[in-house]
Amino acid sequence: QSQEDIDSSPVQQFGTVKPGDMKFLDRNHDGYINKYDQGPIGHSVLPKSEFGLSLGAHYKGFDIQGVLQAQLGRDNYLGNNPSIYWPLINDAKISTYVKDHNPWTEQNKATANYPRLTTISNSNNYQSSTFWYKNADFLRLRSLEIGYNLPMTLTSRVKIEKIRFFLRAMNLLTVSNFTYGDPETLGGYPAMKSCNVGINIQF
Repeated sequence: QSQEDIDSSPVQQFGTVKPGDMKFLDRNHDGYINKYDQGPIGHSVLPKSEFGLSLGAHYKGFDIQGVLQAQLGRDNYLGNNPSIYWPLINDAKISTYVKDHNPWTEQNKATANYPRLTTISNSNNYQSSTFWYKNADFLRLRSLEIGYNLPMTLTSRVKIEKIRFFLRAMNLLTVSNFTYGDPETLGGYPAMKSCNVGINIQF
């Protein structure tokens, strides 16, 4: 928070440290912050548990079907997508994520929850640390389909065996604490949401 804070803390050796920079734990208590303080953090991007659930119901001419998917026990490392989460690195723009997380300045240092921004290389702030690992557990409604079959009393008149109208949606809803991106796919394009309306006719 200040030069006095830096002077009274263990010496961080990842680069020049200024007020507003990341502060790390001296895990081995030798008075220095360096590679010897590194240790296991976070979870793998591969989930510890994965679940799926298919649901369906029929009532008179109506039917509904859905598939839920969940992954638990996984983290996303934001450093794998620096163009969004690490601003001004290699000319990366300041994204909505960074703006909304209130980067440190002298004026807002009491409420800031993101390190200071700089166009100068800052290896200290971009070390792999718990700050850059975010919980990526999610529950996703992978698919949902609602249909209606016309009564046979109507279809038989036109010599059609079955007429079914349906509304189908993919990736309609995702529940996750990871809100600035797709928790399932940190890099590249997120899962596409799509809705289709159709009709099935069987003769």
